[in-house]
Amino acid sequence: MQMKKLLLIPLFLFSLTNAFSQDKKETPKWDVEKYKGPIKTFNINTNEGTWMNLDVSPDGKEIVFDLLGDIYVMPITGGTAKLLSGGIAYEVQPRFSPNGKYISFTSDRSGADNIWIMDRQGGNKKQITKESFRLLNNATWMPNSEYIIARKHFTASRSLGAGEMWMYNIYGGDGVQLTKRKNDQQDAGEPNVSPDGRYVYFSEDVSPGPSFQYSKDPNGLIYAIRQLDLTTGKLTHLIAEQGGAVRPQISPDGKFLAYVKRVRLKSVLYLQNLKTGEDYPLYDDLSKDQQETWAIFGVYPNFAWTPDSKTIVFYAKGKIKQIELNNLSVKDIPFEVNSNQTIQQALHFDQQVFTPEFTVKMIRQLVTSPDGKMLVFNAAGYLYKKELPNGLPERLTNGMDFEFEPKFSPDGKFVVYTTWSDEFKGAIKRTDIKTGKTITLTDEKGYYYSPSYSNKGDKIVFRKGSGNEVLGLTYGKNTGIYMIPSNGGSKILISDNGIRPMFNADDTRIYFQGTDSGKKAFKSIDLNGANERIHYTSQYATQFCPSPDGKWMAFTELFNAYITPMVTAGTALDLSSGNKAIPLAKVTKDAGTYLHWSADSKKLLWTLGEKYYNREIKNTFSFIEGAPQILPELDTVGLSIGLRLKTDLPTGLVALKGARIITMKGEQVIEEGTILLENNKIKAIGKVDEVSIPENAKVLEVTGKTIMPGMVDVHAHLRTSPDGVSPQQDWSYMANLSFGVTTSHDPSSNTEMVFSQAEMLKAGRMVGPRLYSTGSILYGADGDFKVVINSLDDALSHLKRLKAVGAGRMMMRFGGGVGGNREYYYTFADQKLVEVFDLMDTTYMMPSKLTLAANNPTGRGGNQQNNNSAVQFLPVAPTVEVIKSDETKKILNLNCNKVVVKTTRKAKILDMEKDIVEETTLWYTNDLGFNFSPNPNLWTEGTVLAIENKGGGTVAKSIEYRGVSNKDVTAPKKAIAITPEEYQSKLEAMMKRFRGNNNRGQNANGATRIVIN
Repeated sequence: MQMKKLLLIPLFLFSLTNAFSQDKKETPKWDVEKYKGPIKTFNINTNEGTWMNLDVSPDGKEIVFDLLGDIYVMPITGGTAKLLSGGIAYEVQPRFSPNGKYISFTSDRSGADNIWIMDRQGGNKKQITKESFRLLNNATWMPNSEYIIARKHFTASRSLGAGEMWMYNIYGGDGVQLTKRKNDQQDAGEPNVSPDGRYVYFSEDVSPGPSFQYSKDPNGLIYAIRQLDLTTGKLTHLIAEQGGAVRPQISPDGKFLAYVKRVRLKSVLYLQNLKTGEDYPLYDDLSKDQQETWAIFGVYPNFAWTPDSKTIVFYAKGKIKQIELNNLSVKDIPFEVNSNQTIQQALHFDQQVFTPEFTVKMIRQLVTSPDGKMLVFNAAGYLYKKELPNGLPERLTNGMDFEFEPKFSPDGKFVVYTTWSDEFKGAIKRTDIKTGKTITLTDEKGYYYSPSYSNKGDKIVFRKGSGNEVLGLTYGKNTGIYMIPSNGGSKILISDNGIRPMFNADDTRIYFQGTDSGKKAFKSIDLNGANERIHYTSQYATQFCPSPDGKWMAFTELFNAYITPMVTAGTALDLSSGNKAIPLAKVTKDAGTYLHWSADSKKLLWTLGEKYYNREIKNTFSFIEGAPQILPELDTVGLSIGLRLKTDLPTGLVALKGARIITMKGEQVIEEGTILLENNKIKAIGKVDEVSIPENAKVLEVTGKTIMPGMVDVHAHLRTSPDGVSPQQDWSYMANLSFGVTTSHDPSSNTEMVFSQAEMLKAGRMVGPRLYSTGSILYGADGDFKVVINSLDDALSHLKRLKAVGAGRMMMRFGGGVGGNREYYYTFADQKLVEVFDLMDTTYMMPSKLTLAANNPTGRGGNQQNNNSAVQFLPVAPTVEVIKSDETKKILNLNCNKVVVKTTRKAKILDMEKDIVEETTLWYTNDLGFNFSPNPNLWTEGTVLAIENKGGGTVAKSIEYRGVSNKDVTAPKKAIAITPEEYQSKLEAMMKRFRGNNNRGQNANGATRIVIN
């Protein structure tokens, strides 16, 4: 049997694995305590720590404290700390119960921050609060040791939120609310309870508000300490004065309250006599408190009194200290932590900084011609047109001004749009599609948006804006919605408010978007600006898109697109995906932008990144005439726009001579040096007399100047224009360049603007740092931008929509093969397939071609022969039969369809001609929205996630959304590159060695026994 298996290796490459069996199992629950990737371990030995919360035991014998998310205990006199609770979970803020039996702490071991307790030795851990969204921290005990009070976190339109004090019984229950937050952006926390249990003290942001502000004045009043009487419910300020007051800690005898306040540049430990109200400074060298920030886990680390109320033990600048109140003497309490730490390694990937050309991903404001044959859209600052379906995109005009928001005339002959010039401001222009002739319709400089034709084509409605801090504010008077003749002329003011105007079906009214009672509202007015009506209101809709015939309303909500019949009820209707009052259908899989309708109102059209999609009404609702019995699946493939632009590239040789040069070689500084540049690369750098300057180089004398490497700002918020119009020169980009920033990463920016302008920078249409971004962050706070993630599918969906517009790249990993030790890495960025496998106790990698032979699924391709000359394939084209199946299953939680490919090949076996039939099963999904197959000779539809055949199989093990470069394709790093020839040689050596060690595979005269099945 071993010989049979050996013989089949070159034929089939793979042995069957159990990779598919896990698909039938339930998805395991996320476990915080389990590592999900490569780990490394190391030892820490330290006598200092950062931001350590601590407490003193009721008997005064021990100090419990946190360090690096673990909890330790040591004698009150100091010494070597003992680990009570460690591991992956983040565990902080330990507090002894008054009876000394328990320690409460904050932990995320359940998947979110909750309050837990354990016994004094670190055992019997028990979760007290069980929140998954309104998380808790900063627990403190009631005197009876049966209740705790903790800060509960609430968010609304901003994720950092505000706190309330809640009380919980350690034996169960959902908790009792003690305080109510005054708004959702001014925080409260750090509770502490009086020894008699009557009062709860806590700190609260009492600045004017109601919105949080960064960098408030700490020398004024930000935080105050408040006192809640649990007997009467009365809530009062206890300490509210200049410099604020935070982290209240009452003495065990109830006479004094220790707290932290700011005195100019210092955070100072203070004491108040609760009877007289006198305040005393105790210690002025604390670590800096966090009053200016959003301090969800507390403004200062927790500290504690000794039981006799004579000493305070606190953290400051890496040390644990104690202060004696009778003489104010301060001394360190020494500690030592010896800790074995295991960490999961972070992912790091190279970025391909330069390619000669790039595909534009951020297609904006796309519209379809009335006859459905042409697209016009904004990309990298200008308007392009594309003949459907396969035309190459080309500029609509040859103008120098940036161009935005195109709309076709009803007859399809013209496109009206807005333009922007930093010098001449904005205008509305019209271009003849056939001749390219362009005229300006507006009569004054301004900020113009959303021009749209009437259905008759004789009028255009638009909005005139006021400008902003990016584009400027001059020429921003007389704002509102206007109407002009389609050939230009005097404009008529229709309304002084509203955005995105458009005509209704019979041109008697103008629809526009406004607000009503804090919600977005879809409104209309007549052409005289009177008789305003509200048709819809919506909490989360970002675009309202009525069909031309007025029968349907399409809208986007939380990134996805929906269609519902458009009805009039005499009152405003709620427009949301959750409203089931009338039929409603979701038409996008992951997201959709720039909704618009076909001229006959039968199709909704939209884009996502560089893909163009559509959905017919009859394929959306089963009650529509002509609807199929089974409605088709949502389109996840779309049509590629296919716009490729050249990357901006300087040309020629330039020598920068004579400057002081700060190099990237350690501390090296060249006092008088030369940098030789060729095109966009540094060709040479060194001392003036060491660098030879070619005769054809342009020499720039920079003596007396200093040249340093460009800086990379990894957290830079380079603001973009809030109204969708890019300036030709962005002042924030220029400011960053002037300070030496040549690469920026913006971790939170408007998706369409930041990626559009990143492509404009790449194409040389703007000047600024090289720009990377996440786009709009995956934000959980409430708003029309919030991201709802309740499952892995939700997370993947959001990553896919961001990838579609340029937020990183993706890698797919396949696994399988002999003993399960072969993996196939495919990078979508490079369109390369790399095989990684073990051979002769060594790990190798081999770049593969995507033109793989039909008989060789996921192999290296080619017309391979069996290593034993008894089997020879004849040079005759194989016959291939493809059989689709209705069978489905899930791989990586994606819905996969089955297809069977039968390949028949002619071969000679022991000089007898035979047909060898190989049956290969492929599983593919359309859920990912792109086509990829490890073997395109067999199958090209959708994304192939698994291939099975008699001799083996391979299955997708993971899909990772991340930056990928050519180097990443050759992961893992330990693998040694190998050529097909080297592979063949090593394989033969392995087989020879195997035969030599296996006499059972030979007959009496030493000939190899051949087993054919």
